[in-house]
Amino acid sequence: MMGIRLFVHSIRMVFENLGEALRIFGVLYLPFAAATLTSGLFLQGQDPLIVMFGDGWSISRIMASVAVLFISVALLIWMAIGWHRYVLCGERTTRLVPRLDRERFTAYLLRSVIVTFIMALLFACSMFIFFLLGFMFRNMPFVMTGAAFVLIFLIIVLVYRLSPILPAVAVDHPLSTGEALVATRHAKMAIAVLTIVSLIGSAILQATLFLVTALPVVAVLWAVTINWIGTVVGVAILTTIYGHYVEGRPLA
Repeated sequence: MMGIRLFVHSIRMVFENLGEALRIFGVLYLPFAAATLTSGLFLQGQDPLIVMFGDGWSISRIMASVAVLFISVALLIWMAIGWHRYVLCGERTTRLVPRLDRERFTAYLLRSVIVTFIMALLFACSMFIFFLLGFMFRNMPFVMTGAAFVLIFLIIVLVYRLSPILPAVAVDHPLSTGEALVATRHAKMAIAVLTIVSLIGSAILQATLFLVTALPVVAVLWAVTINWIGTVVGVAILTTIYGHYVEGRPLA
């Protein structure tokens, strides 16, 4: 099935180009790893920000949370642009980190905000439907569980269909959201299957953490590893969707 081929192709691109993946997602990913390694308190159900700034939403804690979020998003965009340009343009990284172009970074950030806004809007509408169903089927929890899964699934499918606008700005060929939807109009089923496979793959990776929970240090290191894999494969999927449905590249 095409959805499975998209997923497998994305994984193959990562592991067949592991050296370049490590250069692009290596040094820049270290802040994520450092954050995880220094927050072992999470394993005991504690929030490091509470430890640093105290309980409650103080100004210091809010500022720290915003700073961490902004740095995380900025690093993710930097890495994503590097991978998009390597796969789609053949631009290799010769330094410790990919070259950062401010115009591409800003354009990618703005497109990311657009996608996030659409997701938030859809989520808000979904919550209204969810509460409505909750009132109608309050004695049937399985209906609520199924409805929640379907709503989340549909949102992810739409985000995948909009995702070509992100690699597009990375390779200097910007697309509008309408053009992205047109490019993926015949890929609805494939992207639906891709979404299911991605969710299953992510669940399997996360489930492996239960195998090492008795060893806190190993658990933290393994959490960093699987989160790295999830990040790289996630970016690779966006690259594959753009390359196949916008540029017409064949899947290996």
